[in-house]
Amino acid sequence: MHLLSIFPSDEEIAEIAAAAFEEASILWSLLGYDLTAEAPTGSGSATPSLSDDDVDQKELLERDEASEDMSEKQELQNALTQASSLPTLPSNSTDIILDECTFAAASLNMEEYEHINSLPDEDPAQLDELRAGLAQILNTFATPEQEEDNSHSKDESGHRLLAHKIHETLKLEEDRGYMGLIRCTHWVKSAAGAGDKKAQDETVETETGNTANARMAAQSGATAITRRCQKAFAGSPAIEIIVTAKVDMISHICKDSWGLVLVDDNLMLGKVLTMYEKGDGKAAKHSWISTSSSIAAISYLPVQVWQHGHQRQFRAMHGKCLPLRIPRFAHLLAAAFLCLVPTKSIRTLPGASNNMELLAGAFEDIYIKLSADKPQLVLAVRDLLRPSRRASGDK
Repeated sequence: MHLLSIFPSDEEIAEIAAAAFEEASILWSLLGYDLTAEAPTGSGSATPSLSDDDVDQKELLERDEASEDMSEKQELQNALTQASSLPTLPSNSTDIILDECTFAAASLNMEEYEHINSLPDEDPAQLDELRAGLAQILNTFATPEQEEDNSHSKDESGHRLLAHKIHETLKLEEDRGYMGLIRCTHWVKSAAGAGDKKAQDETVETETGNTANARMAAQSGATAITRRCQKAFAGSPAIEIIVTAKVDMISHICKDSWGLVLVDDNLMLGKVLTMYEKGDGKAAKHSWISTSSSIAAISYLPVQVWQHGHQRQFRAMHGKCLPLRIPRFAHLLAAAFLCLVPTKSIRTLPGASNNMELLAGAFEDIYIKLSADKPQLVLAVRDLLRPSRRASGDK
């Protein structure tokens, strides 16, 4: 009974039907159909039915229109999905561009939602005014379909432009990665017999004749450097630590390794950024490597350095870089890398200063021990860094 009591009356249903018919008539008029023409009557002949071909073509046209409406948004969504599922990490510049495109796509969606939410509520009086206005201006449009398509294209062009930008960025990143792989394959070589194990295995399989002799000479050169370090650090209480820098077949040195280094005759904490080794042969080049089991085989070590401050703490900003409030970096020869420090013995202090702390145990066993013998270590490292007259056997 409650449902029957709130059910619309016949008069209300008639008014709703009349309003719906008027709206439908206006919409059909906008689409170019003339509803005032006389429709064929069913007394004389039956209404001709559409053939199967006509029905199929009409359905295809409707599907094409629907797919065209959704193609730009779907294209943008596909581009965002492709950008979020890259097989490799993008470069910093590419990552920034993709983030900006993602934010722009979210902004377009929010703009559409805001436009929908800002639509006014249904007002019968206002609807009547709109119907009257539409009926008056219908005849002023020469090609309403074309204008509608143009406005629609204008509204949706942002999605397509954004999708094209994402595809272009991904293409550039793919080309850059391909060329980077070629350069990496060309320049990354095992050097001095102490680089990547995979590179060593491949070299052993292909080396013959002069190449094998050059590798043996490089290994002998690394051994000679180790003997030279033993001679330079002779008499130092920490000779067992600094001759090999605690780098061996078990404890490799690699990117992000920590250690104590000598910079400007000061004992500092350093973090390895990358490494280079000299290749085989007299005219060999210094090539990048990812890991090494011998400090004597390494030629150069770019590092970030921290200066000792209060107790076990080390400052990231110091020296000439302190007024600029920037960290300090150094490009060192391997002889300046004194000892490998376990990563678990390093702790980042809270705050934005990026200061470090060498934990108890490692601080006393490594830093204090080397700091006590600092004058002798400085003289020994200076002697090792002095260029030798002989071209072979030096770092």
